[in-house]
Order: sequence, then C-alpha cells, then structure tokens
Amino acid sequence: MTNHKMKTINIKHTLFFLISISFLAFIIRLYRVDFLSIWVDEIVHVKTAKAFLFNNQSLITDDNNGIFTTFIITLFYKLFGISEFTTRIGSVILGASSIPLAYILAQRLFKKDSIAMIAAFLMTFSLYLIFWSRLGRMYATFQFTYLALLLIFHLFFEPKEKAIEAKNILQRVFKDLNWTWFFPFILILLLSIFSHRLSLFFIPSILVYGSFITIFYFFGTENHKFINKYALLLYSSILLLIITLTGTYKHILGFFIPQEHIAVFVPSLLSLEDGADPAKLEVLLSIYINILVKDYIYLYLFAFVGVIISFRLNKKNALYLLINFLVPFILMSLVFNSMASPRYLIYIYPLFLIASAVGIDFIAEKLVFYVDKIYFINKLNLKIKDYVVIACILILLSPFKDIWKLIDTKEHGKIIDMDLTHASTSNWREATNYVKRSFKKSDIIMSTNQWICGFYLNSDSVLAFRQLFFDRKSESFVLNQSKNSNRSANSFEEFMNTIKTYPRGWILADYYLYNQATDPRIFDYITQNMKYHFDATADGNVQVFSWEHGIIEPKKVFFYEVGRYKSGKESDGLIVNLDSNIINRLNDKVKFKIDAEGIDNKNEMMFFINLEHSHYVDTCKNNNRDTLDLVLSKTWLKEGKNDFLFIHNPQLKENSRKGACIYNLYLDTLSSYKR
Repeated sequence: MTNHKMKTINIKHTLFFLISISFLAFIIRLYRVDFLSIWVDEIVHVKTAKAFLFNNQSLITDDNNGIFTTFIITLFYKLFGISEFTTRIGSVILGASSIPLAYILAQRLFKKDSIAMIAAFLMTFSLYLIFWSRLGRMYATFQFTYLALLLIFHLFFEPKEKAIEAKNILQRVFKDLNWTWFFPFILILLLSIFSHRLSLFFIPSILVYGSFITIFYFFGTENHKFINKYALLLYSSILLLIITLTGTYKHILGFFIPQEHIAVFVPSLLSLEDGADPAKLEVLLSIYINILVKDYIYLYLFAFVGVIISFRLNKKNALYLLINFLVPFILMSLVFNSMASPRYLIYIYPLFLIASAVGIDFIAEKLVFYVDKIYFINKLNLKIKDYVVIACILILLSPFKDIWKLIDTKEHGKIIDMDLTHASTSNWREATNYVKRSFKKSDIIMSTNQWICGFYLNSDSVLAFRQLFFDRKSESFVLNQSKNSNRSANSFEEFMNTIKTYPRGWILADYYLYNQATDPRIFDYITQNMKYHFDATADGNVQVFSWEHGIIEPKKVFFYEVGRYKSGKESDGLIVNLDSNIINRLNDKVKFKIDAEGIDNKNEMMFFINLEHSHYVDTCKNNNRDTLDLVLSKTWLKEGKNDFLFIHNPQLKENSRKGACIYNLYLDTLSSYKR
C-alpha cells in the first residue's frame, strides 16, 4: 500500500515538473515571436504553403526540405491567416514539446529522474534551441520527430520485458522485440524524413549500434552470437555500405519516390577529399563543436564525464546514446558536408544534453559531501541535497542574460552568437512599409528576395533581382537564363531595359547586392545613379533605392555606409594620388567637401588622412543628403598616394539614426588652390 502510494506521488511530481518546465519553455519561445520579419529561409515554407492554399500546387518541391513543417504552417495559415506568428507558432509548440520527449528518453536510458530532469532543464534554457524554435523553419520539427524516433525505436528494439526462449532461427533473430511499437516506429520514421532528409542518418546509426553490440557479443559468452537481432543489423550495415558506394540506392528509392524528388529526401554525397584536408577538416568540425562549447559554457566538460559514467549505469543504453550522436556528427562533418551549418546539429543536440545531464548528476552527488557541512543544509535528506547542488550548477551554467537579449531584441541582424546560428535576419517588414508610403500603382519593384517582399506587399509581381544563382551541383555561381523581357533583372541588359521601360521603380536589397549574385555593372549603376533612401530601415540591413524618369539624382562618386548593419565602423580606404604640382599649388589650409547623409552628431564621424591625422566631420544640416566643408592642414597631405578613411566613432551613444552614408569627397579648388 505504501509503495503504491509513493509511486503515485512520484508520478504526480513528474507530471507537475514536465508540465511546468514545458510551459515555461513554451512561453520563452513564444514571447515576441513575431518581432523579427520573415527570415530568408522561412520563405521556402511560406511560398509553398501559399501556393498550396491558393493555387492547389504540391507541398513537395525541389527546394522544400521540410515538407512536414510546410504542412503545419499551411494548417495554421488556413485556420488563423497568414502572418509571422502563424508561420512560427508550429515551431514554438514542437520546440517546447521536445522537452518531455528528452525527459522520457533520458529516464528510459538511465532510470534516474534526476538525470531526466536535468536534461529537460538544459533543453528548456538552451540558447541554441530557443533560437531555432522561434523561426518558421523545419529545425524544431526535425528535432521533435527525431527525438520521438529515437525513443520509439528503443521501445520497439530494446523492450524491458524478459526475452522469450528462442525455438528456431526466426525467434532468435526477432526475439525480444516489442511489436506493439513497430508501426508507430515506421510512421515516425517517415514523418521524420518528411521533416528533414538528414533523418536518414538514423539508419546507419542504428546499424553501427547493432554492429558494435554484435562485436561485444563475439567476445562474450552469449549463445547464437551471429544469429540475433544485433547480428542482423551488422549484416544490413554491410549491405547498405555496398549499396551506397555503388550508387544503386537511387534505383531502389526510385521504386518508392519519383526520381525528380529523390534529392528532396536524400542528402548529397560528397567525396572524402574535404575530410582528408586537415585545414578543411578543422573548419568543418569546428562548425558543430562550437555549439557544444558555446551554447552552455563548460557544459562539454560535464558531457565528457557523462559519457564515461553512462557506461557504468547501462552499457548498452550508453552505446545507444553515443552512437546516435557520433555517427550523424561524423557523417555531417566528413561526408555530407556540402551544407555544413550549425542548424543541422539540432536533431542530435539533445543527446549531447542528456550525456551532460549524466555528468552533472554524477558530479552533484560527489559535491553533496561538501554541501553537507553547511549548517542549514545538513539537516535535509540526501535527495534534496542532490537537487540543491544540481540547481546551483544549472543556474551557473545557464545563459539567462543571452536568452533575454534574444527574445527581447529591438533590432534585426546578428542577434546571438553567430557560431550558434550562421544566420542573420533582415528587416524586410520595415523596408516594405517604407515603400508602401510612396508607392504608386504604375511602379515596379525589384528585390533580392522577391518572395519576402511579396509576402509583405501582398503581391506576386515583385521581380527577382539577381543575375547569378548558386548552383549546388557545380558549387559555384551561374548566370541566369535570359528572359528576353523588359520586365526582368536577370541580366545587365534586361535590367537596363526595365529601367528605361518603367518611369518609376524601387529596388530592395539585402546582402545579395554585395555578393556574386549581383552583376558588378548593375551594382555600380544603382549606387551611382539611383536615390538611396537612408531612412528606409533603422540600420540599413535592407537597402532601398529608387529611380524616377525626369528627376536627376546628384552624382555619387562612391557609396560608403559607415557604422550601419553591413559596413561596420569604417569605410573602405580611398586612395588619392597627389603629384608635386598639386601639392605646391595648395594653400596652408585645404578645404574638402563631403557629400553625406545621416551624420547627426558632431562627434559621430571621423575623417582620417594617411592613418596619422584625424578630424571630426560636421553634422548634416537636415535629414537628407548634405554637402559639408572640412578645413584641414596642408601638412597632413603628402606627395604621391594619400589614404583617406571615414570611421564611425565606436564610443558614440546611439543616435535616433544609426550610422551615416558618404557619397562624395573632393578638394574645393576655389579655396584650396592659389589664385
């Protein structure tokens, strides 16, 4: 009677803890989830969901690696309308729901509530997991389905029940399996693959797991060492290796998946050349190792201890945990590394946290001896002392300040450590709202991300503004095919024809304006001839340009944004050659004229000459482009090359407008030359 009562109390405590910690995780992930405008990768799901709802198009597309996520977003769009909130709420829910799954998996593997609770806590306050659970992308969905896959397979393959006595070969191979979980396992495997094709790494992970168990059995005293469920996995791993190396897997999958869709489900296999190059290997490994080191500072030390201690708790389950982490980690780093990025560790990262939980639990038990000497604690029972020490360790490890900075951010851009994300957000909502205020029906709009602009403008007529695209097969930028149209920016010629055809238009551009996707000739034309709208966004992470026939924009010699999102604190160096004749003709004082915008403080912008002399630039007299005078000593100049540089004052408190823009710099010949 007493035992039953204690068991009931424990279940109630467990449920209370899981509900509380999951609800807290949900609130953290939900708070201001719609603040950031749609991210460049989210638009893949957004446009596919909208095409499905309004144009009856398929959810399966070549660029849609995350079909289950698209389905969830489509469902929320259908029920509650299209917005940033409905794009991301599915990720929030599944991100928080992963926490009880991690708890159950940890408890099942190591049979200790304290380990499971620590794992759940680490999942809740992981800065890395919180970030990816707040975006309408497949990563939170992928993590949830993969955790469920690991749990359900373990329930199916490693049941707690006592093994039956085998009477024939079939029973020896398939004994000790809980067939109740077989169909749920198949279902969650398919669902996980539809969440992300990296789920297929589960197969080699399980095969390696079975192979290791078979090898251990070989040195043991077990009967039927090579006729059991683990040996079957060993034989399957050999077969899979042959199928993969010969490329026949594509033909086999062709029976189940249309050939044009195989790439959606199967990772791209690269050669091992990158893995053989020590320099490249270090870079590839660091992408994922940085997460283990930087999400929770020093947690990797507890994980190292946890891996060792886990084998003392349960050798087979410790191997299950370790193999399911290491095999995908190695494959992503050395073989399938064409898209190496921190985000792809998310589905196995909970296993690292479970190993860390084992280490924290073990170290806490060892520290209890020292805690026991504290007067007001030594009267507590042993279990409570354990939890006190565990709580102290977790509080010291947790990045609470960084979490608050993430969820309460007032800006777009690099909102957390880039080693955890390799992702930066741009404020497309702010830029499109600016355009809406001056937009006319006859205007044409181009954008480096036409779908995000279309999302906010509620328009399908935004033109794609890129002249090259990144071809994943050749791993290089390739020219777009010409459309032979006056309504296109696919090439320099088509872009210029479009400019001539439309009297007014807009270009909204993010970092794609500055990389190989944009033809340099077009970049020069835009920055030198079009009006730049400095105030379109607060930090310039999306730049807005416009043209209007009949209105001539003052000439720009160059286009330097300083102290804003893209440019950092200084401009590019401007080299000017001054021969002896020019130097000799100058007065003692030299007047420079500077065309600038956004210099709102007299201590905001510094002008450097030859990195030896500097002077603050005067403030702009209005909120638009202004010409400023700067009188300096002739002795600062020298014969030959002179290096001019603009630097934004890093000590300056933020103005209402961030940074400034420099358009021209020239000597005022009337005041500087002798008459």
